[in-house]
Amino acid sequence: MPFAVVNQIRIHYEVSGQGAPVLMINGLSAPSVNWALQAKALAPHFQVITFDNRGVGETDLPSEPVYATAQMADDAAALLQHLAIPRAHVVGASMGGTIAMELALRHPRLVRSLTLACTWADGDARFLHAIEAWVALAYRVPIEERFRYVLYPWIFSPAFLAKKENVEQAFQRT
Repeated sequence: MPFAVVNQIRIHYEVSGQGAPVLMINGLSAPSVNWALQAKALAPHFQVITFDNRGVGETDLPSEPVYATAQMADDAAALLQHLAIPRAHVVGASMGGTIAMELALRHPRLVRSLTLACTWADGDARFLHAIEAWVALAYRVPIEERFRYVLYPWIFSPAFLAKKENVEQAFQRT
């Protein structure tokens, strides 16, 4: 497992494929392994970089558990610099999209293009309250249960969730 020490933390990352670099940034509490299918599909054409954000997966949990997307964007920038990658296509999903936007704002020379999925640029008070509640709940539930009890209600339809076998199959795949 490769690691890079950047910004006083040890970040776990994976690199696969060759070609133009693509940095993939995951959302809240989601480990880099969630990009496995996308990385496999992209690797024949691109150099794919996936990593665990601070406090997720194999990456260190900083002593101060509260941090901003700006810090996480700086982590991504430092990882690219560690890998001697001058510019990369950047893909961000969910909170990873907010980190990707912050990366583009703070380190524009590192970003060749930006692809965002199911993310937000700004949120009203209701949205921010919902995110805070999600974060609080996510860290109270064991990592192996986060998808089933914390994430699934956000990403699957009521009809999908009504069939217990759907939830079980989705859980087995994660």
